Amino acid sequence: MTSILPQNELLLYLTMKKLLSGDEMRVESCIAEDFISMISKLISKLGLGEAVGKIFTSLLLHGGYLTQDELTRLTGYSTGLISSSLSFLEAIGLVTHKKKGRKKLYKAVRSILDVLERFFQEIVERQLSSTINYLRKNISCLSEEHRKNMEKLLLECEKARLLLELNIKCLRQMKALPLKDFAEKIRFQDIQDISI
Repeated sequence: MTSILPQNELLLYLTMKKLLSGDEMRVESCIAEDFISMISKLISKLGLGEAVGKIFTSLLLHGGYLTQDELTRLTGYSTGLISSSLSFLEAIGLVTHKKKGRKKLYKAVRSILDVLERFFQEIVERQLSSTINYLRKNISCLSEEHRKNMEKLLLECEKARLLLELNIKCLRQMKALPLKDFAEKIRFQDIQDISI
């Protein structure tokens, strides 16, 4: 079944339908579920996977520490998937844990912007830089016709790397700013760039 509603409108429609159909779920709970779903899909598109995204977003939304059992109830995922996802999130520095008795309590220690920064950084380090180095090393082995096309592609890759490095630098410098200051700096940067 395909929907004619955009995804966000569909989520809002489904949320309202749940509420109006006598479902006892509170508005706050519906909004939280929808938010977790939307952000986990975004994080999935950034290469971390939807389960990892849902677990991370649940921790972000909660704001405090949660056990694996609590995360299992919140997400509906198996304990094994929760455990492996939390291990991964800890390994990349987005989540930390502390022990309380025999249980581990987990907490998100980074933000969605940190995930985006990490995504850009991985593209620069693992994909663009290695592609650029490979092309530079091997471009002389190509025929004249292929070399010209490869030089154009090499320039595009170098521009993409510079653009992402600029985005990473901006994210690092501005992510802690209040939204109003962040927006003003972005607007000021746009004005400077246009006049160049």
